[in-house]
Amino acid sequence: MKPLTFSGEDEIVEALKRTPWESSLDEDHGKLEIDLGPLTAIYHSVSSSTYRAFRKNGNTLPSVVFRTWASEQMYNGAFAKLEAIRSNGEYRDWAFGLGRRLDAEWRKRLRYSLELPRALKLVNLLAKGLCAVSPLWPKKYKDIAPNIDIPLDKFSLRPLACIKSLTYLKLHKASMGSIKTRKDYTKVQNIIRELCKRAYVPPIAYDYLTWNATHTK
Repeated sequence: MKPLTFSGEDEIVEALKRTPWESSLDEDHGKLEIDLGPLTAIYHSVSSSTYRAFRKNGNTLPSVVFRTWASEQMYNGAFAKLEAIRSNGEYRDWAFGLGRRLDAEWRKRLRYSLELPRALKLVNLLAKGLCAVSPLWPKKYKDIAPNIDIPLDKFSLRPLACIKSLTYLKLHKASMGSIKTRKDYTKVQNIIRELCKRAYVPPIAYDYLTWNATHTK
């Protein structure tokens, strides 16, 4: 599976306009064998291919660390805070806080640093997954989806290689973890948001365009 490529911003915007993100999100919900709310999202939002990118520590698996940690975070108020978010700034505060806590848990359980860029990908994947389960699905997610950030990996980053203001990041060969600083993270996410704004869709549509469309069997 290869990442999408575009000749420029206008082509990305036109592709976004054609992306059926709402029906795709409904399809994600329909694929679930059971909807147990946030618990279901915790177990389904991160794929096995993503977990394979991380080393285990003895018998301690990255998937177990993430799922256990995420369950505790959701139970201890993280989900309630997500429900109350009404701006992208509030979302980023929420996501960066979780990302730092996830990195700390990773170092404790797996004995190496996950690093914030990779931690944010997992947090953003979880946020997307939460939109497809109760109580956010089938209606409340519409308050959340416009505010969440996109998981950054080669599938979401390489399509942006055509954007001149991002050429210094060498996105044509980007992968998960390529965006090292909060400044660059913010710049990339803001450009994605602006492209989606031009297409009259929320940022989650960009993820459905660049990830789901390239992984449809």
